[in-house]
Amino acid sequence: MTRLWITIILTMFLFSCSSKNDPIDHSLEYPPGDELAGQFALKPSYHNEWLTITPDGKVEFKIEDNKKITGLAYKNKFRLIVFLDQDVDPTGIFLLTDRTNNEWPGVWKGETRFLQLKNNHVHNQ
Repeated sequence: MTRLWITIILTMFLFSCSSKNDPIDHSLEYPPGDELAGQFALKPSYHNEWLTITPDGKVEFKIEDNKKITGLAYKNKFRLIVFLDQDVDPTGIFLLTDRTNNEWPGVWKGETRFLQLKNNHVHNQ
């Protein structure tokens, strides 16, 4: 019985001493740059939805009824992450390895969506 208590106490002590390691180095996060900048249509959608990403990471999300929401985007070595101003959690996550010339699958507001490139001549505003 004493061994059991010693084992439990030792295990609890070891778990309390261990720290959680973040596997992603957040110091390696950058603006999207010219390579990922552009104007994209979000598909599928009930309304026309557009996402414009500038090289410096500014984002403008437009919906057909002229509603505009601004935000920020950044990339690391694995993905592009988009935050709209009213959201605390990421609005969109797109893996860099999944991108093709015209289409880019990812997650937008918890749903699988595709970014379809419409114009890649977007400049900093």
